[in-house]
Amino acid sequence: MSTPPRLDCRGCRHFMVTHQMAKPWACRRFGFRSKNIPAQVVYATTGMECAYRAPRDEKKAPSGSRMEKNR
Repeated sequence: MSTPPRLDCRGCRHFMVTHQMAKPWACRRFGFRSKNIPAQVVYATTGMECAYRAPRDEKKAPSGSRMEKNR
């Protein structure tokens, strides 16, 4: 018997925190909110890991910003 994969949405561009106590996490791609991490819901429903997991883009300061001028 194999162990289920570690399911984690952190770092995914579709993962979102709703700040609602009843359903604190959401997936923009699948369009649902849940009290469980969305990847866990997808795995429990389909038996597969999330097919839409995509790495979050790094946020960069716009060129000419104060952060670049102070360097």
